[in-house]
Amino acid sequence: MKFKIDGLVCAGILLLALFLFHSFGGKKASSKKPKLASAGSSAGMSEGATAGERGFTAAGLPGVNPLDGDGNPTQSLTGLTPDPNAAPEAAVEEENHSAPYGTADLAEDLAEIAAAQKAREIRNVVLPTDNRQIFGKQADSQPNFYMYVDRYIDGVNTRPWTGGKYGYVRTPRKTAIGKVYTRLHEGIDIKPVKRDKSNNPLDDIYALSDGKVVYVNSSSGASNYGKYLVIRHDWPEGPFYTLYAHLASAYVSTGKTVKAGDKVARMGYTGKGLNRERSHLHLELAFMTTDRYNYSYNKNIHRNYSGLNLIGMDVARFLEEYQDNPSLTLREFLDGEEPYFKVHTSSAKKPGILKRHPFLGKNMQNESKVQSWEITFNRAGVPLSFEPIEEDSMSTKVVWVKTVNTNHSYLTSGRLSGSGSKASLTSSGTRFVDLLTEKF
Repeated sequence: MKFKIDGLVCAGILLLALFLFHSFGGKKASSKKPKLASAGSSAGMSEGATAGERGFTAAGLPGVNPLDGDGNPTQSLTGLTPDPNAAPEAAVEEENHSAPYGTADLAEDLAEIAAAQKAREIRNVVLPTDNRQIFGKQADSQPNFYMYVDRYIDGVNTRPWTGGKYGYVRTPRKTAIGKVYTRLHEGIDIKPVKRDKSNNPLDDIYALSDGKVVYVNSSSGASNYGKYLVIRHDWPEGPFYTLYAHLASAYVSTGKTVKAGDKVARMGYTGKGLNRERSHLHLELAFMTTDRYNYSYNKNIHRNYSGLNLIGMDVARFLEEYQDNPSLTLREFLDGEEPYFKVHTSSAKKPGILKRHPFLGKNMQNESKVQSWEITFNRAGVPLSFEPIEEDSMSTKVVWVKTVNTNHSYLTSGRLSGSGSKASLTSSGTRFVDLLTEKF
């Protein structure tokens, strides 16, 4: 994970410099300080750790403890009290200038920064089973976390554990650039840690974060997922969904409110292609493509909660980065993804996913002139940004693609055709973008 400087510390240093400038430089600060905009509301979220526990410390602010254990500004700001013997300054009559910038102003600004940061934080994320090997450092840690897949190569059955990871990890193919894995796995497959004498898994499944159960499928044969459930998490940057699949049974029903770590199901091996030995939890963390999926596909019994309407992100990387940085935001997380292609849409209509997740917007000051949208995707089809453009695109088309010396269809689940620096949307790619932009 790339080293990142804590935003609160940087902001605190800036405010400290501003304070010292106003206190000892003879300047007066405006009493009408601009309010820091919040990226989202934390209403309805359970209380998380304090600002100090979230990574905000007094490092870089010698002698300062701006927040107490509850994240509130303290009144003890040692070393920053203005000199009481300093000569008084002449009163300033302007409306926007009144009192000198003092310790109370600094405390207020630091409290606002802390509140804005907390509003962006994803609270109370836990692992969904008792298998914690994803964080292990030993050579066998990850093989003990991910469930293997059966893979037959030249008639020989191999069982690579890497097939249980997120991403393009399945269906290898020989290409001009070497072996390429062409099948996308949109979640992770987590091994059980407890079994009974008959080799049935005994692991309980826990809610990844606070949320509400929005769907439970109790029919093993109604989906490749087998029995599965979906939980909606109203995080500050919009609604996100976790999907828990191949269950033996669900402990909860639709509408149930859950907290992080609540038991929601028992691990099993229901669904396509599984047996008892390969029992595991399939976990996804996803965007919802459209909240109108139930209207666009009449034969879809799962409606909005079909796996085809959920765009899975790299949940393993999310868990690992959140472990290192509990102040992680989804914007920061998606900034770690590599763009693979960009499209221009044929519609000026604002996509529903952008309404639900405004943080995906880029250069939105140009929205009033929008004729089309430029959408940036990674290989897995996760939308990284939406930018309004003035160009009137007559059709949905690829306008940029990462240059690779093989067929783009191998690397994009068949959504693109072409190779090198040229690519076009296939029929499945066009359907995917149309679904995302609700062109149906």
